[in-house]
Amino acid sequence: FDDEISTFGTGDKGVWYLKKMEALSVSMAVTHGKFADDPRDLQSRGAIDRIEKSGLRHLAFVDTLPWRFNFKPPEMIHVIDGAPFLADVISRTVNNESLAALWEGVKI
Repeated sequence: FDDEISTFGTGDKGVWYLKKMEALSVSMAVTHGKFADDPRDLQSRGAIDRIEKSGLRHLAFVDTLPWRFNFKPPEMIHVIDGAPFLADVISRTVNNESLAALWEGVKI
C-alpha cells in the first residue's frame, strides 16, 4: 500500500525486493494514481510502462484523480470508483447516521 503513484519509482523497488525475497506474486494498492511523468502529455507512458514491466500482478487505486490518459488502463490496473463511497459518507454525516456501519461485514 502507498499513498500515490507518480513515477512508480518506489513501487518498482518494492516489487523488485519482494520478488527477490521469492514472493510468488505482488499486488499493490494506492490511494491516488497521479502518474506525473509528464502531466501535459496524454501519451506519457513512463510510469505505466514501468508498472507493466515490473512483474506486478495487480494495481488498484481510487479515482480521486481522474485517469488522464487517452488510452485505457492496462488490464492489470484497476481504477476504483470512489464516488459512491464518498457520497454515502457525506449523506450519513448530513443525516447524523453511523459511519461505522459502512464497515460492517468488511473483512480485513
